[in-house]
Amino acid sequence: MKFIASVEIQPSGPFGVPAGDAIVVPGGTSNILSAPLHARSMTKVGHSSLSRFREDSKAVKKNLRIMDLTCVLQDNFLNIKLDASRGKEAYDKIVHSLDRFMKHLTLTTGQLYSFKVLFVEAENGSLYPLPRRVNMMSLVGYDLDRLGSDIDTAEKMSSLSDPVLERALQYYEHSLFLFEKRGQITDILSSHFRYMISEIFLNMWKAASTVIGDPTVDKDYSSTISLRRQTLLRKDHV
Repeated sequence: MKFIASVEIQPSGPFGVPAGDAIVVPGGTSNILSAPLHARSMTKVGHSSLSRFREDSKAVKKNLRIMDLTCVLQDNFLNIKLDASRGKEAYDKIVHSLDRFMKHLTLTTGQLYSFKVLFVEAENGSLYPLPRRVNMMSLVGYDLDRLGSDIDTAEKMSSLSDPVLERALQYYEHSLFLFEKRGQITDILSSHFRYMISEIFLNMWKAASTVIGDPTVDKDYSSTISLRRQTLLRKDHV
């Protein structure tokens, strides 16, 4: 069965077309001015340099063969034709092929590129339902007694000055930052989301191994645990 699909490539600015609030100009353009600012009120009182988008005659237009996909690139949009037995197979082919293509485009340009599948349509006119993320609710639970106790502990531990502990805390804090912001940084369906989960666990491991040592590396792993525990206990009683 034959399918057609359309894909949007981001960022759009390098194609010479609008890119949100960014100023888009040809590479090498100089004397780009920001909007004038009233210093005391920190208020913009004018316009920055205006974008200079590409001319119609200079739009990027290419016929591409990306693995099993026959593509026509117009600016930052790919119009695709392909063969597949069903909609899911067509979608998977598109994602697999373009994921590889974007990695190589990112490498050759030195800029991060991504894509979004806009639709996948079969030759009979039926649309494949694209995977979508829907947030049903957001829940926050609280325990005031526990929070009060944690605040007291944080106050007490703040007086400690230990370079190793500081480094471990930095790893731990960064792991929680990535966990809390993961949905804002990248789409849950992207490969970057899976790598981010790995990065979270890696920083958790670094936080722990910084303090107690790494059993796969440190020959004196057991003595390191004992020494670090004794050091923290001594400081805790000071």
